Parts: sequence; C-alpha cells; structure tokens
Amino acid sequence: MPLDTKTIEQKPEPPKLWVSILGKIVSTILILLCLVVFVVGMWSGIDRATGYSAPIFDTRIAVISSDSMATVAPSNEEELQGETMHFARNDVVVSKTDITYDDVQIHDVILLDYGGTLLAHRVIQKFIEDDGTQMVVTRGDANTSIDSPMPFSEVKGEVVRVFPKIGVVVLFLQSAYGLLAVSLVVFFICLGIIVSAKVNEKRHYRAFSVDQSRVRSYSRLARKLGERPKDRRDVDFDGF
Repeated sequence: MPLDTKTIEQKPEPPKLWVSILGKIVSTILILLCLVVFVVGMWSGIDRATGYSAPIFDTRIAVISSDSMATVAPSNEEELQGETMHFARNDVVVSKTDITYDDVQIHDVILLDYGGTLLAHRVIQKFIEDDGTQMVVTRGDANTSIDSPMPFSEVKGEVVRVFPKIGVVVLFLQSAYGLLAVSLVVFFICLGIIVSAKVNEKRHYRAFSVDQSRVRSYSRLARKLGERPKDRRDVDFDGF
C-alpha cells in the first residue's frame, strides 16, 4: 500500500560555516594582538627596571618622550642633508643591541643610557681616550647643542625602525591599569569562545536527537505498512 508523501517544512538553517570560521579567526587574531601588545609592554618595562640589561633576541624597544629628533634645526640642515631617520614624542623605536664600537657610524641613531634614561640621538663624533675608553658624542637633530660625551658601554642599541604614535599604548600597558585591561580583554574573549562552543554543542545535540527520532518513527510506520522506508526528507512526520 503506497504512502502519501509530501515535503516536510524545512527547519531554519544553522549559521553558515564560513560565518563560524570567520568568527573564530577574528577571535584568535584579537587574542594574539592583545598578547603581543601585552608582551611588548611588559618586556619594555622589565628592560627598563633592570637598567636596560634585558633585551630579547638582541632587540630593544623604547618609547620616545621628546621631539628632539622630530625636525632638523636650521644649523644642522647642511650636515644632515639626506638623513631620513626621524621620530617624535610617543613614537616607538626598535633597536638592535648586538653592535660594536666599529659598527656605529657617524650619523647613526643610537640609544644611550643617559643617567638611567634612554636617549635616542644621532652620533656626530667618535673618539678613543688615552686610556682606551671608546667614546661617542650625540646630538638631537632639532637641537643646536651637543650632548656630553658618553662611553660606548652606555650605548644600548642602534635604532633600525620607527613605529609612529603607538608609544601611548606601550606606556599604558606598563601601568597597573594596562595590565588589568589586557587581562580582562583576554578573559572575556576566551569566555565568549567557550560559551559559543557550548551553545553550538547543545544545538547540534538537539538537532541530532530530533533527526534520530524521526528516523525511528518512519521506520516503525514503514514496517507496519509493509513498505520499505524512503528518503526521510520526503516524508511528513507530523503527528508521529
């Protein structure tokens, strides 16, 4: 005895796969960015607290606190013609620390430990004292006066890259408020991922349970009527 069949009403489609994948990618990127910024901020703070003796992978990061390298003073324009390394307050500079006295050339920009404060200025002179002490003289491009000569042992790196205006973020992350903010962001992102995974797990479990129930109902009906089960998607199970 043939069964009357009709197409069952379609259930609302679950979120598309690409939407779920995109959400996970965005969440992962946000977490990684938070961690990277946090590590950079803490690394810079630890390096400063240890007297600039803790570079990582021969690299040191410093936040610029003045505009002495933002412009070129008229009296320095002829000497510094063609030099393009400039930076301003709240910029971040990255320096390499594995350098020797011979590596440093005139007009290179270096980091100096100037009485406990890092100074990023341009080298304008090098000389060796009678006792063999290697000395460097620096000056900010915007300054008209030179800095006091410093022994090369106080050189903490040669500036190789500049990131404009992100120093505010680094300084914030070195504070207690910054640490708290990053911790909360990472916590809530992780919490969102866990909750989303649990909700998807329950949704899939309910869909699977309903699907199995319909299969059993149709199989019992088919056996009762002596007919081989058809594709369950083509049968209305309402009422069974």
